[in-house]
Amino acid sequence: MLWIWTAGLLIAAALATPAWSQSNRSSAPPKPPFPIIELPEKARGQRAIDLLGGRLPEIAAWYGKSPAEFAAILRRDRNAWLDRQGRMFYQEDLEAPLGADSPASAPSLTASGSLAPLDQTFILHSRPGSKRTIYLNFKGATLANTAWNTSTSPTITALPFDTDDVP
Repeated sequence: MLWIWTAGLLIAAALATPAWSQSNRSSAPPKPPFPIIELPEKARGQRAIDLLGGRLPEIAAWYGKSPAEFAAILRRDRNAWLDRQGRMFYQEDLEAPLGADSPASAPSLTASGSLAPLDQTFILHSRPGSKRTIYLNFKGATLANTAWNTSTSPTITALPFDTDDVP
């Protein structure tokens, strides 16, 4: 008799879980689209703040920051940049090129200096001591008007990650 009661309880819990998880997801409002903005150039520091002008509060709010917090990040972190669309990105300038004996270059390069084989991609690691986290997009995208675009590459198509020909 106890097993019937336990089985009934488990079935009830299993049936309730999808409803609970769906109602939990729908209670959080979706994030609004990023504001449409066109800056004349990528910029950092006070120049980025000046280019945003009156749009600073709107961009700061999208990132979950107050205007003062967002401006402070741009002022104090010389690696924090805005692209021409007003999106923040981090670019760390190397003080000197990495040498072949550098620990940062060792995992990704073979002894001959060529790239590591594709099957070793996910055993590579970040640069030791790096202060930043890189978030990777495996869904793919078409990039235009970003810090990575140039006049010779105005649009970049990044294909989704795919190991089985089913992106």
